[in-house]
Amino acid sequence: MNITSQANSASRLAIAAREAVSVELPAGAAVHGVGGTLWLTQEGDQRDHVLAAGTTFCTDRAGRVVLSAIDGGAVALVRDKAPAHCVPGTVSIDSLRALTREAELAKARYIASVFSRAAERLRDALRHGVRPERDGSEVEGRTADQFRGFVRSH
Repeated sequence: MNITSQANSASRLAIAAREAVSVELPAGAAVHGVGGTLWLTQEGDQRDHVLAAGTTFCTDRAGRVVLSAIDGGAVALVRDKAPAHCVPGTVSIDSLRALTREAELAKARYIASVFSRAAERLRDALRHGVRPERDGSEVEGRTADQFRGFVRSH
């Protein structure tokens, strides 16, 4: 789904996964990454940019900017006028704390997904009477009752 809108002095854009938002911006505008990760393409610029939460891209030319959410939804704040510290055509870090928080959340989501997949595999193995071997192969014919000896009770 693509949405085209005219940016005003400060617009909050919520971008869903697999969605793109297109905005017409003047030279000297700013796109702030507020949440999630954004893929940014600026009309007439061969480079693409990635914005994490806590970073800002400053436009160096007038034209259309397309924002796409990476790894789920994302939120951006678009301003017609960039802050004084912005260097046109670059991405800068606004808040190291926000950038660190996003990195920690991404790491936690990844670790949770790994443990979730491992738990599902173990549950399925016990339910179907399959025991994983150390070399990665599986031995069939075991039941959950046969694993009782492996669990210590206090």
